Amino acid sequence: MTLCDCLHWNVLTGEVFRTVLVFDTAAEEFRTMRGSCDYSQDADWTGQLIGVQGTMAASSYDADGDGVLALWLLRDYDEEAWEYVYRVAARFLGDVARTMGFFVAHMSDDSGGGDALLRSSQGHRYGVYNLKTQEGRGSGRR
Repeated sequence: MTLCDCLHWNVLTGEVFRTVLVFDTAAEEFRTMRGSCDYSQDADWTGQLIGVQGTMAASSYDADGDGVLALWLLRDYDEEAWEYVYRVAARFLGDVARTMGFFVAHMSDDSGGGDALLRSSQGHRYGVYNLKTQEGRGSGRR
């Protein structure tokens, strides 16, 4: 994902993604930055970085627990400060939510009131969740 003229990727540094690899396209240099370090120790899956609201977002998912997807926004790029902003109950996805990892693949740029597209780690299941009403609006498979 691109932000501040840099490319960003999650880097696996343990059981969950906690570090973001950054490539500065102007300086042509790599560096790392802190990921959303408050990911739950119990998170089974972490998703790709996505652009939303002019910043970066990341998600984590606990399939073994209560099937909750946590969504984090990068609030301050220079300070590498992330904020936990949404808790998505994945029950609306059905039994599949307990056996597969899900992550946020896209979020509408509606300042917190829009929809989030959830995608399974295998890529063939999906669901739409409205962040304002906190309701699942549909799920399916491709």
